[in-house]
Amino acid sequence: MSQYHLPDPAGQPSYPAPQNSPYYNQAPAYQLPAYSQPPVVPYAPVYAGVLQPAPVARPKLTITPIITLIICAICIVLRVSELIASTRMVNSYNNLMHQLFTDLHMQQDHDITSFTNGINHVLQVLNILLLISVAIYFTLGIFVYRGRNWARILMAIIAIFGMLGSTLHLLYMLNIQHYMVEEGKELIQPGLPVPHFEFESMIPVLVFIYASLIITNFFLLVFLWLPGTNIFMCQAKTYRLALNTTAQSVTGQRYER
Repeated sequence: MSQYHLPDPAGQPSYPAPQNSPYYNQAPAYQLPAYSQPPVVPYAPVYAGVLQPAPVARPKLTITPIITLIICAICIVLRVSELIASTRMVNSYNNLMHQLFTDLHMQQDHDITSFTNGINHVLQVLNILLLISVAIYFTLGIFVYRGRNWARILMAIIAIFGMLGSTLHLLYMLNIQHYMVEEGKELIQPGLPVPHFEFESMIPVLVFIYASLIITNFFLLVFLWLPGTNIFMCQAKTYRLALNTTAQSVTGQRYER
């Protein structure tokens, strides 16, 4: 037998309905609503640098940006070594020219002076370009270390031009070395010792420096775009945007006060 109870809106106790009642075997006309959890409202999306709070510390450096900075330092050392070696080579060559003109009793001092001065001017221009490249490597390396993407792009361009320039210089040095060997064989008389000039010792040094610059710039270009460097650049950008947003909000609150 069903034991439905008559609804009582007043909240008084209800009694079972008799069998001859029209409410018998009928569901109550009034039922309390079932309790349910409130609907879950999704949070608004948090955009990087807009609603995201500023991180406490700078993004952690990964191994790839650190290696990139080390490669930049190696490029700087190689460029300085190139400057020293090329300067020594040109000075030795000028001294050799003066000695040859003196041994041959040539009185064309004006001509030899103009020749060596022209070489010195070219050397000064090259040294200035080398110093500029050293400053560029140092400056861009610092900004890449700080997570600046524009510095990474410029550094990649410098690395490409560095590889091209070092390749041309390497081929030029190898050509000079081959020329000196071939010409030396023709000038050497049988039974006489092989003459050795001081600037010849700088040619293998410059060949090694230019080959090292090609390899170093290639690895620099690779490490600039590895996934670890990309992640570090994105995190650094998000960090800067968060700092700027926090600073603007603090400034706005001060103005409102």
